[in-house]
Amino acid sequence: MNDKWWVAVLCTGAILIVTGAVYLSSYWNGDAVLRRCDEAIQSKLKAPATFHRINYSGTMVDGRGLYEITYDAENSFGVPLRSHGWCSVDWPHDKVTWDEIGSAAS
Repeated sequence: MNDKWWVAVLCTGAILIVTGAVYLSSYWNGDAVLRRCDEAIQSKLKAPATFHRINYSGTMVDGRGLYEITYDAENSFGVPLRSHGWCSVDWPHDKVTWDEIGSAAS
């Protein structure tokens, strides 16, 4: 095989790797991770439309992260409550888990 063919193959491979890295870094940036955590929380609520994230802390390292999130939402009686818990994120496996700790002191 000639050298031009190998150059084309190597360039194509490099383009695919760079495109994949850019996609993953933009998809799993902090905002995207928090949106996924918000969705996981809302899926457990009686009134998901009333969800409002108050604050969060945490970090992502090597595609895995752990965030402590405090939020307000109404219960099934329409009473607003503040709760918090932990959101774990594992992007290589596209897994987001929400563990409710309970009501937070206001």
